Amino acid sequence: MIRRFSRSISVQSRVSILQTIDLTIRYGQIRAIDRVNLTVEDDEIVTLIGANGSGKSTLLKGVLGVQRASQGKVLFRGRDITGSGTDRIVGLGIAMVPEGRGIVAEMSVMENLELGAFHRRDPVEPEMRTVLEWFPILAQRTRQLAGLLSGGEQQMLAVARAMMAKPTLIMMDEPSLGLAPIVVGNLFEILSRVNQQGQAILLAEQNARKALKIGHRGYVFDRGRIALEATCQQLLKNELVRRSYLGG
Repeated sequence: MIRRFSRSISVQSRVSILQTIDLTIRYGQIRAIDRVNLTVEDDEIVTLIGANGSGKSTLLKGVLGVQRASQGKVLFRGRDITGSGTDRIVGLGIAMVPEGRGIVAEMSVMENLELGAFHRRDPVEPEMRTVLEWFPILAQRTRQLAGLLSGGEQQMLAVARAMMAKPTLIMMDEPSLGLAPIVVGNLFEILSRVNQQGQAILLAEQNARKALKIGHRGYVFDRGRIALEATCQQLLKNELVRRSYLGG
């Protein structure tokens, strides 16, 4: 565990696409998330780093409505979505790439992509062309069962499926987990490209160095609380962050 940091590095705030206000999530008597205040702006990649069990994944599940808030609020474009069902939240424009990818192994690659757009009423062809262009391996295997893809290919499919939802915000939980370094590098390049196309990303990631390098702002989680928030460049240079998460 790292010690508590003081919030001495200020970040200028803007109108937020996502905001949590004193968000608290309990598992029984345990506060997995404890009064967390976090923002994501329209054009940002916001990175969450911290040890296993520090609350990063629970925060994402709380935003998506998978875990109910014990207190506090979640605002999406200023609208209170606290307590809303996951289907409604996805329909508003939040997509999730869960830890473990969450693809449907018994369905084809194309069927998984179509599933990502299930709630849409507008034409999906532009996004389909984009994802098949960006992920050529998927274009070659549209009829293959998703469960037969390699781990890296399955992660690419999970990202592509999230893009098919045409979301305003994509949340990602440990996308590099279990992937080879070269695949991780390709994945993070694609995430940067997705962001450059105008989609905000909230990224919870154990590979702190990679995540901070592509991010704009970051939050360090420790025992369910935000221990430090700063720009990613500032976090990369912070001595305590370097020792705790970057290998010195």
